[in-house]
Amino acid sequence: MNTKEKHEEKLLTCIDIPYFKNNPAYIDLWRSYHAQFKDPNILFLMYYKQISVYFHWIHIELSQYFLKRKQPQIAQFILEEAIRNKVYDQERLKEALAQMPKFEKKFNQGDLLALLNFKNIKCLGRIWNCYVEESFYINNLQSCYHTFEEMKMVEY
Repeated sequence: MNTKEKHEEKLLTCIDIPYFKNNPAYIDLWRSYHAQFKDPNILFLMYYKQISVYFHWIHIELSQYFLKRKQPQIAQFILEEAIRNKVYDQERLKEALAQMPKFEKKFNQGDLLALLNFKNIKCLGRIWNCYVEESFYINNLQSCYHTFEEMKMVEY
């Protein structure tokens, strides 16, 4: 087992235990994992699993990610929400917010929250928050039916 797999195993053992979600030692494991692999999916998984939500680090990292992707409105929204929720180290959050570039507003709060609901996060050897599209229409009809609607009418 290599070091990446060992690190992932440590992270996975406590990922769903509420006590560890804002535990400084556990957050440090995530921070070192992110520093080593620089994968944004790590941040998305942490945000999805509510890990480190009361600590400024994840909010600043997520906002920097969106700034690099030229999406300053999402970056600003993340920092403003962290300040509004009284996340630890308000000064660092305010400093990061002060460095935000000016932009034209395109989204409302509901749109921004929807954008932050990441789907199909590939991290720690798994896919998290999967989006599975199910079709309620049958393509393989029995030969005695011509349409799906005809089959449903007969069944009803």
